[in-house]
Amino acid sequence: LLPLPPPDRVPTPQAIRAAQGLLACGVAQGALRSNYVLKGHRDVQRTLSPGNQLYHLIQNWPHYRSP
Repeated sequence: LLPLPPPDRVPTPQAIRAAQGLLACGVAQGALRSNYVLKGHRDVQRTLSPGNQLYHLIQNWPHYRSP
């Protein structure tokens, strides 16, 4: 797992690239389907995770789907 920043900060560009690279690798290796759906922790459970800044960021990623 990648370390998450405090809820009020966006992860570093390196952490964002690492997360996106991990997802792409998962598709390339067949561990994820090419039409996978990305959700934030708060989309499936009442929580503040993954933090407001990161949550807003991933909502713009191609595979994110709102609940």
